[in-house]
This record gives sequence, structure tokens and C-alpha cells, in this order.
Amino acid sequence: MLGCSKSQRAEMQQSAEGRTADSPYDVLVIGGGVVGLSIARECAVRGVSVALVEREDDWAAGASSGNSGIGCTGYDAPVGSLERQLLRRSIQRH
Repeated sequence: MLGCSKSQRAEMQQSAEGRTADSPYDVLVIGGGVVGLSIARECAVRGVSVALVEREDDWAAGASSGNSGIGCTGYDAPVGSLERQLLRRSIQRH
């Protein structure tokens, strides 16, 4: 799992291996987008048993896979501002 240490991953793996079909989960997360994955990860690293279900074949395949434009504020960034400089640099790099 991304963002976890090796020891955290090992502990989560051991916990998952000991589960049976009859073992209830503490939390069920519906949706494997950015928010659902983040919630599931936070639960897991805190020792909460969590199951995540996603209808698509891949994680983050829905709205999370597209650009919502939230991070793009450059159309009105003041000339000479750090914001404008960083946005221009980002455009050039990508």
C-alpha cells in the first residue's frame, strides 16, 4: 500500500491473511477513487479492518481519472506572481 512503511505493510498483510469469509469488517468503503482509497488507507494504517469495493476493473477509473481542473488557477494569476511562475513552469514541463 502506498504511503505505508514496510512494517505497516507486513502487519496489514498478516492481518488480511488471517481473515475468513465470516470475519466482519469494521468499515466498508464503497468506491475505489482517490477519496475511497484514501479513507481505506487511513483506516488500515490505524488498525481498523476495512474492505473496499469498486465496480470498475481499475482503481480511480471514474471521476478520479480525469482532470477536474481544481489545481489549475493560472488564468487569473497576477503577472509576476510566484503562482503564475510556477504554473508556467508546470505547463512547460508537461
